[in-house]
Amino acid sequence: MARRTRSRTSRPRTRRTPKINLLNTAETFVLANAVTQGMFGTSAYKFLTEGWLTPKTSGSMGGAGNSWSLSAAEIVTGLTTGNYGTASGAWSEKSLGQLIKYNLDGSNPANGGAGKMVGTLILAPIGFKVARQLLRKPITMSNRVLKMAGLNKVVV
Repeated sequence: MARRTRSRTSRPRTRRTPKINLLNTAETFVLANAVTQGMFGTSAYKFLTEGWLTPKTSGSMGGAGNSWSLSAAEIVTGLTTGNYGTASGAWSEKSLGQLIKYNLDGSNPANGGAGKMVGTLILAPIGFKVARQLLRKPITMSNRVLKMAGLNKVVV
């Protein structure tokens, strides 16, 4: 029987607790908001909450209650019943793909269409990367203060 060789590191791996990085969280929210604004005509928060956690707002208030803006609840309802919560008339028979295409074309005055969405998806990560480099020293100092305060699971 062949002898098993030991690897260089014989110490067991230590498990680290996951930390919350505030800059990464903010970047993720900006990118998610750009996608939902471009495809569904509403913000990420309203896309996820309207119809389930909060009541639908009218389209004049920037919510998912107008005919071209969709929330997750409307999509689930539309996939099960065929009615996406759109207005009666020409839009009532439109499919989910046609409604998303309408938003991406820039026809929806509430959002900038695909151009604005793609621009945000390209420029936001670059901006966050530059911000991380410019704010490296203040971030390090604030992380030290958070660690002394006992909040070392939150990383700026």
